[in-house]
Formats: sequence, structure tokens, C-alpha cells
Amino acid sequence: MELLKRDHRKRRRIFISSLPKSGTHLVTKCLSNVEGLKDGYHFLDRRLSASQGHLTTDPNRAVIIGVDDPRFIKKEVVESILRRIGNNRYISGHIPYTKNMEDILDKYGYRCIAIIRDPRDVVVSHVHFLLRTEDHYLHDYYHSLQDFDKCLMQSIIGYQDATKGLKVSSIVERVKSISAWDESPICYLTRFEDLIGERGGGSAGKQRKEILLIAEHIGISLSNQKVLDIMEKMFGGSHTFRKGQIGDWKEAFKEEHKEACKAIAGDLLIELGYEKNMEW
Repeated sequence: MELLKRDHRKRRRIFISSLPKSGTHLVTKCLSNVEGLKDGYHFLDRRLSASQGHLTTDPNRAVIIGVDDPRFIKKEVVESILRRIGNNRYISGHIPYTKNMEDILDKYGYRCIAIIRDPRDVVVSHVHFLLRTEDHYLHDYYHSLQDFDKCLMQSIIGYQDATKGLKVSSIVERVKSISAWDESPICYLTRFEDLIGERGGGSAGKQRKEILLIAEHIGISLSNQKVLDIMEKMFGGSHTFRKGQIGDWKEAFKEEHKEACKAIAGDLLIELGYEKNMEW
């Protein structure tokens, strides 16, 4: 399927694909304050795999759902959800880039926004989230470790226990699965650090610019006053919000976490512009 054949100014379905703990609600709060856009009240995640009828082992027939523990979900299952979303709606999910997902989004006139974050901040937020979220499939395992440092290491290097059906991909695999959306012509890749604003340790200038770039991508014009209104309302306020700060990893990482992260994610941090070299 060839992409970008339709007039993007008429696209008013928006899909947000995010790395878990990278700012999903930051993007949704931005869009929720844009006049004319409404929440589509759907979140695509691994719960779709609860039905065996949704699963497939054939990647040609699948959309990958989930980042921590990706699953092959039949294309028709995902398509049936996306085609029912009304115009001027946005929905979200933790969806790695695949050509199949890109084609479905394009078929139904979606524009995609993907968001990533410094992988080191992601793993810290990830551990805090798992430890306090009792219904998460990894909660019991992380809680059993009884040591935040051990949990943090697992979120960096990954973990798998086939006998218990537990898996969390390494932070490199998780980040790359979402950053790959940057190559799609229907997607705009934003970053937590650019969108969070001054209260999260960022800058008002970068936040304003990023809001305007997102608006341009989805074909909406915003006045200066409207941008200021959105900026004022974006920080915090979701049930998963904890601190929302840039650089939180500096307080949580021990030397062993730094070394593990450099070993598996050092090149990625440089590639994404979070570091200039390994001297951090």
C-alpha cells in the first residue's frame, strides 16, 4: 500500500503510540485541550491477547501489540477497533512500529504521534509503576524481589521466565520498537523532554514549539493564546503520574545500573541524542 495519497488536512483520527512510562498522558492531555478533538476511549494493549482467538503466530497476518511483552494480534482484530473510531477522535496504545499497523492507520485516515523518553528515566518510572500497580502482570514478580535496585536492573536488561509466562523486554528493545515510528511518513515522533515544559525540568520554548509541531502534523491551527492555555493544563493530573521530571535517573542509578545501561543502551543514548559519549 502506498502511503500519503489522501489529503492530511482532512485527517481527524489520531493514534498515539507510546513507550510505556514515556508520557502517554502528556500527549493525550495536549490533544484533549484542542477544540474539536475528543477522546476515543480505546487503549490498545496486551489485554487483546487475553482471547486466544485474537492471537496468531504468522507475522504477515499480525500487528504487534505491547512493548514490555509484545504479542502478535491478528490484523483484523486491530482493524475492527480502529475503523469504528469516529472522526475528530484520538486513541492510544503501546504499539511497536510494523508495516501492517502503519497500513491500517493509513487506510482509515489516521495520523500517528509517537513519544519516547530518555531510557534511563523510563526504567526508573517503570519500576515505580510496577511496584504500585497490583493488577499489572509483572507486579508480583517485581514485588518479590524486595529490592528497588534489583527491580531497576531487571527493567534495564530485561527478564523472562517461560515457565511462569513472564517477560519484560530490555530497555533497548522497548525504545527501538517505538522510535522506529520515526521512519513512517504518517507519524510524528515527539519526546517527553521537549513536551513536558518548565514544571518537569524542560523549557517553555521547547514545549510551545512541540505543541505547534504536533498541531501542524494533525492539520490544526492554534492561536498563541490557545498554545499558552494548553501549556498551562498539561502537567500532571493522570492516575499514572508520579513526578514527571527530566533526569530522575540520576538519583536512582547506582554504579552497577550505569554500567549495565552503558553496556546495552550506551550507543542508543548517543544515537537518540541523550548523550554525546559514554562519559556519564
